[in-house]
Amino acid sequence: VLVRSHPLLGDRLEAGLYKGYAKGGYANLELAFGRDTLWWGPASQGDLVLSNNAPPLELVKVSTPAPFRLPWAYSDVGEWQIAYFAARLEAAREFPHAVVSGLRVAFQPASYVKFGYTNVFMAYGSGGVDLGLEEYLQKLFVPTLDTTGRTANGLVAYDAVLSVPLGGRVPFVEGLQLYWQRGQDNVQKVQGLLGGGNIIGGVLEGGRWDARIEFADTRDVGPPWYTHPTYSSGFAFKQFLLGHPMGGAAQGIFGRATYYVSPTVWIAADGRREHYSVGNQSGEITQQRYGLEASYQLPLGQRFLTLWGRFDYMALEEQADTLRAFDLQLLTRWHF
Repeated sequence: VLVRSHPLLGDRLEAGLYKGYAKGGYANLELAFGRDTLWWGPASQGDLVLSNNAPPLELVKVSTPAPFRLPWAYSDVGEWQIAYFAARLEAAREFPHAVVSGLRVAFQPASYVKFGYTNVFMAYGSGGVDLGLEEYLQKLFVPTLDTTGRTANGLVAYDAVLSVPLGGRVPFVEGLQLYWQRGQDNVQKVQGLLGGGNIIGGVLEGGRWDARIEFADTRDVGPPWYTHPTYSSGFAFKQFLLGHPMGGAAQGIFGRATYYVSPTVWIAADGRREHYSVGNQSGEITQQRYGLEASYQLPLGQRFLTLWGRFDYMALEEQADTLRAFDLQLLTRWHF
């Protein structure tokens, strides 16, 4: 529940359910409905299709919370996970209460490799594109990214994760994880099924420390990512993108190193540099952000008090102008 002073309401206090859901399960099938966020991909700073950048969606979700194997002779093929959701978007858009829905399938044939498929599309809404049941199921399982006439707004992504255990073979390094995601927005001038956005990253794990580097690129040929000729409000909810927070026509690199004293006591340093394109010219706007972050837990009898803090330095460069800012965040959590 979020309680805040809203300047658009004359600074009066307003309260509402920000995030909350009911969930029930049977065997390995789970049904949830309410307000929640989804993150469907291996990256840490954003996903090409679904991340928690936007506020929680009003959704219904069916999923398999634990990996499962197919029966009979197919049990040795590998483990699977499946999730489906449908959510109603806000009223203040070109087609009020449009519906966004999607399917996620993850397949792990071995312990060291995992593949993922994400397909999400936007349709319906007052005055929007109506789909029959057959056409809806076809778009859900087989992405169609055409822009001829009035059409649904779709995004599709494919990802892979490779985990390599290195314990004892490389000094101070216990494991390496590499991940990759590539996606396609249904913009004009589609350059093949796997054209469009790209995320590549890796994590070095050393037991009490880890280091991550991640590169993302959403510069595409034609209109920017997350826009659409029919659903012109874009792939967004309440004006926040459902996918990667840096948006379309952008390129960014992120790095982070963390040292753990315990799971709740750690210190980290990170930095990012992002370029935003204007008029299909890259590098006109650049943002840099560097931060220090730490967490510490104090035992209080049978309870715990967690202290968390973060300091950021930010610089936004637009041609000859540079804007600088500092940000300090402090947070306490009491577990009882």
